[in-house]
Amino acid sequence: MAVKRPTSFDIAAMIGVSQTTVSRALSQSPLVNDETRRRVMDAAKTMNYKVDANARKLRSKKIHTLAVLISEDLDKSDNPINPFFLPLIGSILKYAGQKGYDVLISLQQQSDDWGTDYGFSRRADGIIFLGCKDYQSYTHKFEYLNEVGDPWVVWGVDRPDCAKLCIGSDNEGGAYAAVQHLIHLGRTRIAYLGKSSAEHPEFKERYEGYCRALKDAGLPIEESLHADVFLEREEGVAAMDAMLDDGVPFDAVFAATDLLAMGAMQELIRRGIRVPEDVSVMGFDDLWVCSSLSPSLSTVRQDTEAAARALIDGLSCLIENEPVHVTRMPTQLVIRESCGGLNRRRH
Repeated sequence: MAVKRPTSFDIAAMIGVSQTTVSRALSQSPLVNDETRRRVMDAAKTMNYKVDANARKLRSKKIHTLAVLISEDLDKSDNPINPFFLPLIGSILKYAGQKGYDVLISLQQQSDDWGTDYGFSRRADGIIFLGCKDYQSYTHKFEYLNEVGDPWVVWGVDRPDCAKLCIGSDNEGGAYAAVQHLIHLGRTRIAYLGKSSAEHPEFKERYEGYCRALKDAGLPIEESLHADVFLEREEGVAAMDAMLDDGVPFDAVFAATDLLAMGAMQELIRRGIRVPEDVSVMGFDDLWVCSSLSPSLSTVRQDTEAAARALIDGLSCLIENEPVHVTRMPTQLVIRESCGGLNRRRH
């Protein structure tokens, strides 16, 4: 005799709540308090309850809508979005329209459930996640999306253990090319501004490219030349201020983001250090403002139009249950005034 598979109604009866509450708790909805969610999860585990993804899909219909969920990467309340995402969002909206999709956009605060209710409530056919701050804390929510079969893609990180599809730039290769260019200019003490730990995968890859370029050139990797900072311009200012006050000698700066590079260049000039004559500066992203600075900022360009196409095409494949592959897109080295040397572009 076949054993009856437990249902959400069984969980509801077991702990004395409604089936709607159970469904919301299982989808990590913010409408359910932590204590009730814990009781539901404990009961589900006790009963060996598994979400029936096939049955759920039979109940659902495609609505030709995608959700773009953006994390608060910056700590400023008036401007919490990483500016790199602004042209990427524009490219996503344009290409999604060409593909016949409507787009929902939401800024996800740290206390939000980061999209676990979008697919379950059929607000979107699939989800695009943008943002890298505190990525590890969202892993369990991503795992739930996998369990219920919701299609989703993530920008910038490489987590095959939980992500069905990761789309991003060749961060390691781009950083390697940038630092290699500084070395070719004769720079031998190159500071790195940015994170390097696994909690920030994109920056870790850029740090690895920085280290590889130094090693290939026979240059040492010095802890005194690494400023462990995140994204904001003010952190670039503070990093330069600390290195200069500590008397750390350096003749170039490679920053993991343009914002950090802008802050570094600002502080160097304020302290009477010439850019690029005394110190070359290189960023990463190629924000629109880079060419408007004085001196204009050399950087590593990420192709936001290609990124948008890869994200949406990949998500479309997941929605249709077609095979997908991790995509790493090439970057482009853009040489401007802040490095010195020839004003030319490299691939």
